[in-house]
Amino acid sequence: MPKIVILLILTVVCGGGGYALAEISQMSDKIRQQGTNIDEEAVIFDAGQFTIPLFDGGRVPYFLLTEINIEVEAYDQVSFLSNNRPHVRATVLETLFELERRGEIKPGKLNPEEIKEAIKADLETTFGIGEITGVLIDRLIVQETGRR
Repeated sequence: MPKIVILLILTVVCGGGGYALAEISQMSDKIRQQGTNIDEEAVIFDAGQFTIPLFDGGRVPYFLLTEINIEVEAYDQVSFLSNNRPHVRATVLETLFELERRGEIKPGKLNPEEIKEAIKADLETTFGIGEITGVLIDRLIVQETGRR
């Protein structure tokens, strides 16, 4: 291939790349000018996934599998919860085990609203970080172990 053709192809490719870069830059400027509504956005702390055995007379015929996120008012609260992640997870686990012990978590009797309210109340009592906006349950599954 002649050098002129290669030079022409490189010029077209560089020109197209420059045009694309200019368009991307203009789009990001527009987004920056619009701003963000940090105060209106939900601030969510990922508490993680939990597996709770559901006991039945010394046996474990079922497991509760759940993923929980905690919605708070400010980033400072998320930072506090992140710094105390093991204690937050322990509080959530204690709440779930207490609900299981009282019989409120069973395969036929599973109310997500009760679980959310219990976790929210225990976290507010334990950490005293102010109002927890909500507890979000992303996954709530009762899995049979097969040993019935």
